[in-house]
Amino acid sequence: MKKAEAFARRALEASDQAPYGQLVLGAAFEEKGHRAEARKAFETFVKLCPGCRHAAEIRVLLRSGR
Repeated sequence: MKKAEAFARRALEASDQAPYGQLVLGAAFEEKGHRAEARKAFETFVKLCPGCRHAAEIRVLLRSGR
């Protein structure tokens, strides 16, 4: 996950509007137990790309309080 997180951070440095960068960063934070940061990244992902492939399952995750 470290490589994925580094890739996501580089993508977000280039453009903070990169939805999949937010998704991967959220997953990395979730894996580390950093739930507040994960939630923020996941919320940003859904906001940037509400119709993206993983948006529905991320919405369910967010509604579950995780």
